[in-house]
Amino acid sequence: MTSLEELAKNHKEYIQIVKSFGGNVDPEDIVQEMYIRLHNHLQRHPDKELNLFYCWSTLRNIFFDTYKEDTRYCDKDINDFHNLEQEETNQEEQEAYKLIQQKVSKVVNSQHYFDAKVFEIYTNQKKSIRKLATDTGIGCKTIFLSLKETKELIREKLGEDFEDYKNEDYNLIKEEVILKKQLTLF
Repeated sequence: MTSLEELAKNHKEYIQIVKSFGGNVDPEDIVQEMYIRLHNHLQRHPDKELNLFYCWSTLRNIFFDTYKEDTRYCDKDINDFHNLEQEETNQEEQEAYKLIQQKVSKVVNSQHYFDAKVFEIYTNQKKSIRKLATDTGIGCKTIFLSLKETKELIREKLGEDFEDYKNEDYNLIKEEVILKKQLTLF
């Protein structure tokens, strides 16, 4: 038995998968198109094994191709739905980024005036420590230690939020009353 024959045993499941995508398409047509594509794939790559995920991906791609080609299935272009999802993700990401920026500002401003000003100039003007030392007349080591202390404080206070941001867990980044209380202690 070929792997295509084995996959065909799950025909009813493929029909349910296509139905789960929604729309007014005939699931049987999409599944039959999948069998054709899988057959062609096996002709080109006889040593490849086909699995359920590959079938699901093929069904999804055929479904979206059908939507793109035939507008009677959908009032809007399928790209509009992708754009909406992308906009929603970008909005969450932007809100989380703004919140982290606000938290960084609070932490930096909780530092001594000198440390806060050095960090602000260093980050906003994108100057090297050496250039900053030359321009201000302050020693490189003093600027380095000031920046190091401020960065360590930011890592200590916002490390978890930054990890949540990197892991795209934007909903975990929230304004914390605890952080506000900690900052007022300085």
